[in-house]
Amino acid sequence: MAEYLPVNGFYTDAQKRRFRETAPKRRSCRRFSGPPSIAQWSALCYAAQRCCIKGVRMVLGMCDPSFFRHSTLQPSIFTGVSRFAALIADTRCPNHTLLAGISGEAFVLTAADNGIGTCWVTHSYRQKDCPVTLEPYEKLLCVIALGCADREEEARAEPRKRRPIERFARNGSVTGWPEWALQIARAVREAPSYANGQPWQLSWAGNSLFFYGTDRYILENGIAVLHAEAALDTRHEWTAGGNERSLITRVTLYHDDAFP
Repeated sequence: MAEYLPVNGFYTDAQKRRFRETAPKRRSCRRFSGPPSIAQWSALCYAAQRCCIKGVRMVLGMCDPSFFRHSTLQPSIFTGVSRFAALIADTRCPNHTLLAGISGEAFVLTAADNGIGTCWVTHSYRQKDCPVTLEPYEKLLCVIALGCADREEEARAEPRKRRPIERFARNGSVTGWPEWALQIARAVREAPSYANGQPWQLSWAGNSLFFYGTDRYILENGIAVLHAEAALDTRHEWTAGGNERSLITRVTLYHDDAFP
């Protein structure tokens, strides 16, 4: 029997509406003009608690700009960043990396909704220097750069490049997909990923949509799942992939309108 995912019912309708509204506008930020304001920092602290599903926690902290370098020999790709959020998973919990991706993207979109610039950082930081204490069963998956976006960078920002939804349909086509499945696919298209690779595939059958990927990109599949969850406004249930090869998760709708 497929394992139930605790994302079901975790986010309120109001949260999901804000996620939907913010996702198309949010841009990754690498140049910051300063830290978040006191009011913004308070909002971030609350979001760090409210957005994390069981098995995931987020710690906010201060850092030297040199923290965002892969090594001391390389220049940082960031400027002006002095705040971060560490995304930490409890490895004893099933599907902890997937849940961390879901929780982290909920936090990122909440931050963007509060006018805060963010960037997912999985490689370009000195993990060993992260000033966060971990329990023996915990794993630091990534950090998120935080601050006020540089206005010049915002003005120069180019339109985001996203793959057409047909490119991540598992069979290369969305012909025949019902509107609810297309709606989810369009929402998933807005999800960020490393180097914009969008390393997930979707397939549809009956009243279920299936998410496929590899172990290397489970965190990013979690990000995509958050966007899909935000797009769903009918009764549904998320379950883990089970034993099927490369199947990460699936969502099943329980409503007459779900059927073509």
